[in-house]
Amino acid sequence: MITTYAGENDALRVAAVRKHVADFVAQYTGMGLERLDGEEVSYDRILEAAQSIPFLVERKLVVLKSVSLNKEFTERFDEFLDSVSESTEILLEEGKLDKRTSFYKQLQKKTEFFEFKELDVNGLVGWVNEYVRSQGGVISDSDARFLVERLVDANRIKNKIGANQMMVKNELDKLLLNDPAITRQTIELLTEENPS
Repeated sequence: MITTYAGENDALRVAAVRKHVADFVAQYTGMGLERLDGEEVSYDRILEAAQSIPFLVERKLVVLKSVSLNKEFTERFDEFLDSVSESTEILLEEGKLDKRTSFYKQLQKKTEFFEFKELDVNGLVGWVNEYVRSQGGVISDSDARFLVERLVDANRIKNKIGANQMMVKNELDKLLLNDPAITRQTIELLTEENPS
């Protein structure tokens, strides 16, 4: 299995990679974990890691960071996919990718692909609603908007540069621990307004 975590939202992407690795280590131990920087190692070294069988464990996880910067890897990606051992799981971690490249299209089509984008205020409000629902909670659209506007820098919202999704997630986790039904009152009580 090959999974890709990509996108410009570094905080969420890195958190997802950490969780993926932690889940693997909890199940199979750290002996089956190998990390490589795709920009620094050769294609042959990456291929060797993907083809080798795990030693003293049943599965192996190879975390490859920034392989899009390895020209030979991107050119030989199809060949790489065919040569991955069945007992090896590959996790690709990429920053912002050029969506016009064939490599990006291959990643979307041939891997389990997750993209972590910076969100504008409307996107962040939608994400808040989805996240709360996924955690078994309830929040109204107006309370979700109130939370985002309370926590996120007004200039970043106005310019739609993106919002600090990880910080909002942490505050949501705190609110959900208090009560799965998040209201404006609990938001005002348990969060601090952004000073700007």
